[in-house]
Amino acid sequence: METKLMISFIFLAMICLVYCDEPVCLSRFDYDEKMLLKFLRIEDTVAKFDERVTSIVQDFAKKEQILNSTLDNVLIKYADEFQTAFHTFENTTRQIVDEFKSEINASKEKNDNIRSVVQKLQEDARVILQQASDATEEIKKSATKDVVAFTAHGPADGPVSSTLTFTTVVTNIGNGFDTATGLFTCPKSGLYHFIFHLVKLRSSTRVDLCQCTLGKNSASTGIIAKIDPEDPTSSGGADIGSYGVSNSAFIKLVTGDTVGLMSCSSASTFDPQSSFSGLLIQID
Repeated sequence: METKLMISFIFLAMICLVYCDEPVCLSRFDYDEKMLLKFLRIEDTVAKFDERVTSIVQDFAKKEQILNSTLDNVLIKYADEFQTAFHTFENTTRQIVDEFKSEINASKEKNDNIRSVVQKLQEDARVILQQASDATEEIKKSATKDVVAFTAHGPADGPVSSTLTFTTVVTNIGNGFDTATGLFTCPKSGLYHFIFHLVKLRSSTRVDLCQCTLGKNSASTGIIAKIDPEDPTSSGGADIGSYGVSNSAFIKLVTGDTVGLMSCSSASTFDPQSSFSGLLIQID
């Protein structure tokens, strides 16, 4: 409103400068009349100007109101869109962060599970290795415990009717062979393999017969090894050479059974290389 009054006064002053000439020689009445007409014209002009200014101001106010309303609508619209976009961005970001955290936790859980599995496998491997080591030791002990074997050579002098004895024992695992009696006493029931190898003594004198029978519990098994060469002349011949003969048998024994070489020729007919062996091949 103050702006409107100021514009009106400025316009009035301009009109006064234009229309207010120096009065000529007129009567007082004429002069007053003339001035009155001028003022009336000025007042009419001012009124029109005031109306115009009022119209301009009102139009400006309307446009300002429309502009403000439009700006408000635009701001509200974009504010709503910005708020919606911000909320969408915030929710998306939160979702991504939550998924990332979830992935990290899942990865950590997987790593923990993998670590636990690896530790379990390592522990199982240690247990298995220990069990394998214990089993190996047990097998070794069992194998050593279940092994029964002997080998003796060098027939000793003795009567023909008795069991052949030997002077040297090479192996006697299980302590089943008795060098004093020449008998093997079964320490563990099972299947045994016996081998006897007889070498006839090489001599310049006549040695015809060299033999032994495998006996079980002082009874012949019927397994015999025998050498009986013929002399081509009475002065010697085939008997002067050395001959070897072997035989073997698989015999089922129970604990306490005895096996030996019986019904042998004199020990003087055997070469020291003659031998007697036995081995447990399957325990009952």
